[in-house]
Amino acid sequence: MPCPRPEYPLAIRTYLGADGLAGTGLSLYRAFGGFGTHELTLQVTRSASDEELFGNGGRPTYLAHLLNFWQLSRSTYMQIGGSALYGTNSDSALRTRVAGLDFRLTWRPPAPGAVPRMDHPW
Repeated sequence: MPCPRPEYPLAIRTYLGADGLAGTGLSLYRAFGGFGTHELTLQVTRSASDEELFGNGGRPTYLAHLLNFWQLSRSTYMQIGGSALYGTNSDSALRTRVAGLDFRLTWRPPAPGAVPRMDHPW
């Protein structure tokens, strides 16, 4: 049985194609501490899915992504991130810039059974 294929959000499929931003290139990743935990990813690719975004010019595209994590309590953490993508079209002087922000707040019970039950014996 084949593995299920992930479906990207509509915005990604619309601007980057059904497979998202996929291609061959170089990727650098660095995680570091400080006030929270931070991840930085820098990529240079020749995107195989750049027809919608860059006119299928085969020129390099540049991507940067910074993601920040903070543990707010034993059971709550927050993520804030930002992405930037840049590329050009070889058939014209057009340049494409895409930027995005993401936010996530996650709460999980600190231990099994830590959430009180709300059953009523009526």
